[in-house]
Amino acid sequence: MSETGPPTPAVRGRPPKNTAAPRGREQVFAAAIDAATTLFAQRGIAAVSVREVAARAGVNAALVHRYVGGKQMLVKLVLISLTDTMRGDLDAVAATRSRFLPPLSARALATYERIVAHIVIEGLDIREFQSDFPVIRRVIEEIRERAGVDSRTARCRAAQIFALDLAVRLFEPVLRDAAGLSPEDTDDLHWRMRQLQAEIGGL
Repeated sequence: MSETGPPTPAVRGRPPKNTAAPRGREQVFAAAIDAATTLFAQRGIAAVSVREVAARAGVNAALVHRYVGGKQMLVKLVLISLTDTMRGDLDAVAATRSRFLPPLSARALATYERIVAHIVIEGLDIREFQSDFPVIRRVIEEIRERAGVDSRTARCRAAQIFALDLAVRLFEPVLRDAAGLSPEDTDDLHWRMRQLQAEIGGL
């Protein structure tokens, strides 16, 4: 005779709701932006659907459309969210004349650059998603103030610095393999890139 007790009766009807799932406009919005950020950075824009974003966020796709919008709006809001994460720290870094962002903003910058690189590679117009670029604008201001150069020179140098970041963020494994570097050389690669960027900017 079994000692485990009587069998549990089958539950009929709908399965119980996931109580941990995001609910309400604010929670759905935040979960969708977080999920879209991860997916866009990993796979690009074209390869990700709103339905996939919703599934990762743990919500219904209809709720994402209702509270956030379509994919183009998702991309816009992801870029705004990442920029907002960095905005205060960028000013603090400028004030202390540091070359490094705090960890949270450094991760946000890396993610931002990966998404921007995907947008460019996929042949999309970045201006459809973002009309203001506070990160690169802050770099331009820093170069003008600290290197004492005119506006055009500062803009050219900032563009070169940003181009280096985009290349390394998206093509780091290829660059490493082509140069015969190992994964253990990654930190050194990034450190030397920062040195080169500082030399370009005259910082």
